[in-house]
Amino acid sequence: MDLTEEIRARVCRRCDFYKEGETLECAAFKTAKRLVEQGKVSLDEI
Repeated sequence: MDLTEEIRARVCRRCDFYKEGETLECAAFKTAKRLVEQGKVSLDEI
């Protein structure tokens, strides 16, 4: 599973506004992805 899908599984699918198959990226998704890419947090911390 790539980073985008992993974040979707941990963040997006818990959101009340998420619809299965949606590929839009909200601010929470973008922030989580950026923090993981920069090494400031790990996927386990999300």
